[in-house]
Amino acid sequence: MTPIAIPSDCILKYWPNACDSKYNERVIQFIQNVKETGDPKYKRSKQLHKTKQAGVYHLGNAFEYRKECFSKSDIPDLFKELQSIAEKLTGVKYDIVLFKVYQPGESLANHQDVDGSNMNVCCFTFATSDSQLCKLAWYKYNGKRNSADKKVYSYSNPQCFTPDICSMWFMSGSTNSKYSHQVLANHTEVPGLRVSVSFRQSFSQE
Repeated sequence: MTPIAIPSDCILKYWPNACDSKYNERVIQFIQNVKETGDPKYKRSKQLHKTKQAGVYHLGNAFEYRKECFSKSDIPDLFKELQSIAEKLTGVKYDIVLFKVYQPGESLANHQDVDGSNMNVCCFTFATSDSQLCKLAWYKYNGKRNSADKKVYSYSNPQCFTPDICSMWFMSGSTNSKYSHQVLANHTEVPGLRVSVSFRQSFSQE
């Protein structure tokens, strides 16, 4: 994958084998247990306009964003191990773990994390099989807003790639404020799921 490097303070790094394959089985089992036990922290997938958005789970420091509110909770050892790997590879300290749980046909709409802040985000990919993997796309913000005062993005020539199982990507600098990104739906007929485990830093809304 070619890293995003325009403008010069934007970058997307990718490690295809960031963690050992043993983590894939452990993470998938963790999420399956969360779903089966009805853990109240798990927010199930929902229909949004014409797309079905992935389910959400959270660990670590509390935070609020728009209509979503996540309470503080302990981070299990499994995810502390992944956090340590992420911090070693990226040189950034994290205190929030956010999960996105994708079943076939589910996606994540085009967006900027925390409305375009310069936050650092790193994300591991896990899945029951390669058939569940999803393509990610980044779109450059062209500096314009529409009549509803919403940012306008250029949808031509997006930067795209499909993260492998046990891989990790890292979005640093002003990448998040100058690009939007989305996860495209995988409409495979094979049952299963994909779990995105992202590590973030606490933030305060301005």
